[in-house]
Amino acid sequence: MAVFERCLESLPQNAARAFILREVEGLSSQEAAEIMGVFQSNLWVLTYRARRSLRKEIEKNWLKR
Repeated sequence: MAVFERCLESLPQNAARAFILREVEGLSSQEAAEIMGVFQSNLWVLTYRARRSLRKEIEKNWLKR
């Protein structure tokens, strides 16, 4: 889990928060958007960017080993 946590910390704060609310805590897009104070469409963009960045970071860190 340490690799994932380091990768998550490398994300911009809003993207990390959106990812955690949606993917880790399992909130709906509407619930997560309300908590963050953003439109649902903005939350989708933040979550997409977080997934993309995490994928790249995890691949890079795991391939290094």
